[in-house]
This record gives sequence, C-alpha cells and structure tokens, in this order.
Amino acid sequence: MSEEQPTTIPIERKRGRETALDMLRSMGVLAVFVGFILLITWRPLPDSNGIKPVDAFSAAKAAQSRAEFPLLLMSLPSGWNATSARLEKAPNDNTKHVWHIGYVTDTDNYLAVEQTDTALREAFIKANTNGPKESNPVRLESTSWSVYPATNAVVFVYEGTDYLVLVRADERMDATKALVALDKAVATF
Repeated sequence: MSEEQPTTIPIERKRGRETALDMLRSMGVLAVFVGFILLITWRPLPDSNGIKPVDAFSAAKAAQSRAEFPLLLMSLPSGWNATSARLEKAPNDNTKHVWHIGYVTDTDNYLAVEQTDTALREAFIKANTNGPKESNPVRLESTSWSVYPATNAVVFVYEGTDYLVLVRADERMDATKALVALDKAVATF
C-alpha cells in the first residue's frame, strides 16, 4: 500500500512592506558606515590665504654677513606685509648676490624689491624687464629711478655705486609708495 504524502500549499505573503523595511535598514547601515568614513577622513580646510608674512628684518640680519653690500629695508606703508625675503647667488655671476624681498600691498598686489651687487647689471635688468627700453626716469628727493616695461608690471631701477635696486610692481601706485619709502632708505647709505 502506498501511503500518500499530504501536500502543503504555500501561503503567499505580502513582501512589499517587508522589502521596504529591509531596504531602509540596509540604507541605515550604509549611512552609518559612510558617516564613520567621513568622520575619520575629514580635515578642516586650510586658510584660504596661503600667503604668510615673514620677518624681513630678521632675514636681513641673518643674510647681511654673506652680502657684500648693505641690505635695504624700507619702512612698510600701512597694510603691506613682507611675504618673502632671501639672499641668493646672482644669476650668471656666482661671486655676487641678490637680496630679494616680496611684499603683498594693501590692494592685494605683489611688489618685489631686489638689490644686487653684480657687475652684470644690464643682464640683470634685462632678465627682469622686457629689455633695455628705458623710459622717462622718476626723480625723487635723493634718487632717480629708471622706468622699464615688463609683462603685467612696471619696473623701476636705481643704480647706486656699489649696488643696483630693482622694484617690480603689479600696480604703478604701489610702486610709487615703495619708491618713496626706498628713497629714504637709499639716502641713509
């Protein structure tokens, strides 16, 4: 005799609600995981102004022993900051030096003052300008500055007996303020 097995009829369940709850639970687990990753890898944004002021006086004091000429420092107009100061070998003349100070002005423009004792003055001027096309000089109380064109800048050059000073500025007005301050500094030498 054969015994018949009872057949079971599966009862259909409504999976729509359970599927939505499973999906929400899974998304919650993923959100916790992503939040944890963000928490351990988050870094605050750096200061948007990456330009930091430097102490040009201390840099000049440290560099003076290597330079064979007195290093110029100007009293800064209000709102100006020195952002770089260094003494380097002069290009094409390794026995001489270039003293460089970079400034950010109160109008957020850049101005560089470079001073050198190189004998290759014409080459130094040409390297920092658009060539030897000098225009009308600017005369101040103690000094006279030659004016040269440069790409997106104006360049003023003072030629002393022992050194040359070059001022490169984005804006002519900033250069004028620098020249007035430098005129006082040059007069003391």
